[in-house]
Amino acid sequence: VYYSALAFPTVPYTHPSGAPLQILSQLLTHKHLHHEIREKGGAYGGGAYARGLSGLFGFYSYRDPNPQNTLSIIQDSGRWARDRDWTEQDLEEAKLSVFQSVDAPESVSEEGMTRFVSGVDEDMEQRKREQLLDVRKEDVREVAQKYIVEGMEGYSLAVLGEKKDWVNQGNGWAIKNLEMIQAAEAGVGGDVGPANPAVS
Repeated sequence: VYYSALAFPTVPYTHPSGAPLQILSQLLTHKHLHHEIREKGGAYGGGAYARGLSGLFGFYSYRDPNPQNTLSIIQDSGRWARDRDWTEQDLEEAKLSVFQSVDAPESVSEEGMTRFVSGVDEDMEQRKREQLLDVRKEDVREVAQKYIVEGMEGYSLAVLGEKKDWVNQGNGWAIKNLEMIQAAEAGVGGDVGPANPAVS
């Protein structure tokens, strides 16, 4: 099985497109990627995320027997989201999902560290909440087109698992042997996967 991650830069925390990207990540995860990657593709899980503080949008799958299929689904997900007829209920569910993490309780030290490291203050957080509440289906379609369909070209991709014929340096892959088998045999590791794990 394989573990895959694909990410690319989008916008900073305060950018108006940040909120629609967060909603889009939830819509893609729960309305498309879970069904295609897990239920149909056989992976243990998969989804999308938007990280406002780091300005990244990304996709992932884990314990995935068919990473080539997953990568194809991911690369087509922007068009899927752009062309989808989103309902108000879809948006409401995605917003609730986002707010579960936005308004999750955190300790005083976590709250202080976030402000210290990121520079995000209470006014910025409140503005982000308002932007999230105001996201419309047109906004979701617009960011899907702009940042995924058109903007995903400079993405970074990593796949961890057994090296197969479809992975070769001639196709632009950078292959690294992580020597996990050797580490396990030396008593360093525990449960290991197949031989010749490679990362792209």
